[in-house]
Amino acid sequence: MVVKVASFGEARDAVVSRVENVAFTVAWVPCKIAGSGLWLCIEDRKKGFVGGYVELRIDPISAEIVGLSVLRNPVASTHETASDIGDLPVVSIEDLPKIAFGPKVDVSMWEPGPRRIPRRAVVQEARNLESWRLRNGTYISFSETKPKKKIPCGPVEFVVDEGCDLVGIVVMAGDVPEDK
Repeated sequence: MVVKVASFGEARDAVVSRVENVAFTVAWVPCKIAGSGLWLCIEDRKKGFVGGYVELRIDPISAEIVGLSVLRNPVASTHETASDIGDLPVVSIEDLPKIAFGPKVDVSMWEPGPRRIPRRAVVQEARNLESWRLRNGTYISFSETKPKKKIPCGPVEFVVDEGCDLVGIVVMAGDVPEDK
């Protein structure tokens, strides 16, 4: 399954931090969430957790992405696939459908039932995870689909394909906490 960025609002500020045993987390602020949220947990298809593990947290009511955790950095790629990530066109907020908050996703993979209450809280997927150091940050890819555009949201850029399916994220240099 893929997560589709369905709409977008004003760019929010975000806090990038490191906590014990986690590569880094991103929390968009100010952000309130209904309950514990919906989770998309992605681990590396080939190596499991040791090959990389990323979690996206989504508000079940607004469908807004409210958090990102990289529990294990994906293995650094040897492919040149991401060499042009920095040169991808940046999608202007004005070019996207307007909402009151940050990035919203299609929540159909969580099987919403009556009154939009999801039947699942966690969706787990195995994908090919890779990471690249860019001149302006770190790119984490969780799709083999060719990226087409970047959507900025604070110190993070959501990387999407032609159909606005989320294929990766860029966290700006200086915002990613260094390994100790």
